[in-house]
Amino acid sequence: MKNLIKTILDKTNTKTKLNLIVSGGESPRVLFRKLSKLKDNLKKINFYLADERLTNKKNFSNLTNLLKEINRGKIKIKIISPTNKKIFLKNFKKNYLISILGIGEDGHFASIFGTSKKFNLLTNRKYKPNIYLTDKIGKPFCKRVTVNLPAILGSNKIFIILNNLRKKNIIRKALKEKDSKKYPIYLLLKHAKKKLSFFDAKKLIQIKSF
Repeated sequence: MKNLIKTILDKTNTKTKLNLIVSGGESPRVLFRKLSKLKDNLKKINFYLADERLTNKKNFSNLTNLLKEINRGKIKIKIISPTNKKIFLKNFKKNYLISILGIGEDGHFASIFGTSKKFNLLTNRKYKPNIYLTDKIGKPFCKRVTVNLPAILGSNKIFIILNNLRKKNIIRKALKEKDSKKYPIYLLLKHAKKKLSFFDAKKLIQIKSF
């Protein structure tokens, strides 16, 4: 079965840079810790945060948590936050692009929640890749900046990492009910099927089916 770290290594063993759109939360932490040990390869990766929480509590910041995990390797890395909209949108598609996302207990990804007032704006595939400010939503309950669905669909590959059985069941329910407002992740299941893969967040091994 495919290993997520090996997939990333294969893309960084070339002369070109690799761009990674990554989400926050608990799901990617094992991945970040593993990547922190790959110093030479890290130099070839540009990290783009899929979303950021606008809160004064540093432990809730996706940027802070990514830096904490990656900096275990004591190496300078390039991280671009969606709060820096101009730089983010200008550069994120210049290299081979992989999105690595977790999902919430309600099936949201990035900060695209089914209950968001801007759900239709964030998920309209006719729009160009963009970044939006959301209403206060989620846990922690705060405003967020997030990429829209077209930005993620523009990836060459999209990897969803699942850290428990409940998240796997959400995928099963989304596939069965086909309701994107109830389970926003269904949008990726529907529109990114050919470029979408699932990985166990702890073992970083591909999950073949549900």
